[in-house]
Amino acid sequence: MEAIERLELTRGTAALQYGPQFGGLLNYVTKAPPLDRRASFASISSAGSYGLRSTYNSLAGTIGDWSYVAYASGRWSDGYRTNGSSTADAEYLAVHYAPLGKYFSVKGRVGHSRYLYRVPRAAHRRAIRRRPAPVDAQPQLLQPEHHRPLAGGRLG
Repeated sequence: MEAIERLELTRGTAALQYGPQFGGLLNYVTKAPPLDRRASFASISSAGSYGLRSTYNSLAGTIGDWSYVAYASGRWSDGYRTNGSSTADAEYLAVHYAPLGKYFSVKGRVGHSRYLYRVPRAAHRRAIRRRPAPVDAQPQLLQPEHHRPLAGGRLG
């Protein structure tokens, strides 16, 4: 969420232009690059209990008619149960070329996210009675990966 400037909610039938969403559409608007700097760097890192580590790093700026935003983020946790852990990472790059200001511009964006959650299986009642410690059963895995290339432009 560090790269998000604001959230926009489109309710009702106006959301149908993007496909059939029940209840509306939630649009994540990413932060715009600074117009007065060639380069701006931001970094946020943290650590916590159960082996939690996270980092967010971004680089953004404007050079002449070109502006850019790039970020990479990651989050890792060992989990609080045996065989439970999570790993997530995301990358994003946006480039904007506006040689004629508001009359003509071209944008290109690409994003990638990947995460892996290891969810420990529930213990059977008999196993809990024998050994109340966490069960070492094989975890269930959730591992989606998303690629989002986008392009657009403006004329007039």
